[in-house]
Amino acid sequence: MGLICASAAVLGLLALYLTWISPGVSQKLGAGTVHIFALVLFYSTVAGIVLNLAGSGAGRFIGLGSCVATGIWWFVLASGAALSMGTVTARHPTRFLIPSGYVGWVTVEYGDGGPPLEMSKGAYICRVPSSGVVSTSSPMEEGWATDRYFYLSADGKLTKLPQTLPGKGGMVWSEWISSDQGVRAKTPNRLTESFYVGTESQYLATQKH
Repeated sequence: MGLICASAAVLGLLALYLTWISPGVSQKLGAGTVHIFALVLFYSTVAGIVLNLAGSGAGRFIGLGSCVATGIWWFVLASGAALSMGTVTARHPTRFLIPSGYVGWVTVEYGDGGPPLEMSKGAYICRVPSSGVVSTSSPMEEGWATDRYFYLSADGKLTKLPQTLPGKGGMVWSEWISSDQGVRAKTPNRLTESFYVGTESQYLATQKH
């Protein structure tokens, strides 16, 4: 029985890991399905550890080792997802291309009727105009991913903008998301993402007004 639980834990981890490394699969399955995979993995691992510790024979060491390994792997993946976005699903990352030298707030209005965002090499491309406001019909995906921010010069050169802790030379600050919910809507029908581009001193100056 212990080996059966260990096998279930390994299969649950494999299914969960595949959904997390594939944003397309993760988005299609949704948070509910991925959460079920996580529960199967968790309870199979716990049951496997208990049963193998109480069992006998050489096979219990294989089952125990498998359960401990899957438990540690699950903990690392779940912790990474929780620290990133507090959710179990993965999403496509976004590359924000901002006019070179731009300083100020950038606002992206998702589900607002504008043109959809481009997709290139598994990432959304968000081209920010000089106004700093983007309206797109693309929905904002739920989940965790690592977005990238760049200055885009007139000749097409990209300069990466770091997002750091205070005092570390960052250029992207105060990212937050707000929702515009209709009166009868059960979920927000429009999401707005905002962040500030500039040096830390420039960002702090905006907080004094």
